[in-house]
Amino acid sequence: MLSPSSYLFGYQQGQHSAERDQWAQDFKERLAGRRPVTIDQSYIDSLQAAQQQAQVAADHNYATGKQWMDHAQHLERDNADLKAENARLVALGERGLAMLHEMAGFRDTALREGEAKLRLERSQHKETADEKRLLVVFMRLLAHLTQAEKAEKTDNPDYRDLKLFAEALPMQIASGQWPSSFPAEIGAAWTRLRKALES
Repeated sequence: MLSPSSYLFGYQQGQHSAERDQWAQDFKERLAGRRPVTIDQSYIDSLQAAQQQAQVAADHNYATGKQWMDHAQHLERDNADLKAENARLVALGERGLAMLHEMAGFRDTALREGEAKLRLERSQHKETADEKRLLVVFMRLLAHLTQAEKAEKTDNPDYRDLKLFAEALPMQIASGQWPSSFPAEIGAAWTRLRKALES
């Protein structure tokens, strides 16, 4: 059985051995450029708390970034939709403008045709009025020729000229050549015949 002194000696030897081992380990650490550090549990707890806070902030930033990315994609889709709608409206405006030009062309054509028709109708109306006036004058001429025949003035040279004119006029009218007025010499002969009938 070991004596107390032997026990004490062995304890001291073990303690010195442990101290030597620790000293040797510290020396090696210093040679390697490392040194032992003592860290409290509170410091480790604060580091873990900071890590948790950083993780929460990172999760929040990730969620916010994803929201912004989704919003940007939504804006890009809206922008594409707006561009498509703008292109559709431009095309619609161009079609409307083309239709307006086409309608203006139709209107101008209709106006030209209407004006031409109106001019034709006016011309025909004038021709009809001239024809009626000429027929009235011709009937009066025939009446004067008949009156000269009754007055036995058929030997009058003006009567003969007027009679030839009156006989040729229906043929001229039948061929579509309506005279706008009687020739001046016919008018003068008619005036002289009327005066002869009045005397």
